[in-house]
Amino acid sequence: MAHITETDLQEMKRYGFDTEVFKNFFCVTFISVATGETHVFTLWDKNNDIAKLKRFLAQPLFLIGFNSHSYDMPVLRYILNYKGKTLNADLYKLSAKLISDAHRDDEDIMALRYPRYQETIVNQDLFALMGF
Repeated sequence: MAHITETDLQEMKRYGFDTEVFKNFFCVTFISVATGETHVFTLWDKNNDIAKLKRFLAQPLFLIGFNSHSYDMPVLRYILNYKGKTLNADLYKLSAKLISDAHRDDEDIMALRYPRYQETIVNQDLFALMGF
């Protein structure tokens, strides 16, 4: 999507969402604002929904989260661009960096928080909206 227009915004599916990252478990849940329909994607030793998650994220979406600019969206961007073989372990390391003040100015973290490319996902962060 080269440029998101007002029409694009009106037609985007809207979801509330949240990610959870643990040492051996990842989960992201999306709940449709319009219908309440839920999409849950997990990654752990007995399940790997990452290919399904990437397909879901390939559509134009309007995502609503809490602290999502600083945490959830960087996690999703990391997954979308991941090329390694140990995603769960690497997500856990990323999560620790995202919540640590010591890595606030890290170039890799900044690139995940503030991408320099056009996305098909629009994100509204309620934390930022509330002025925190």
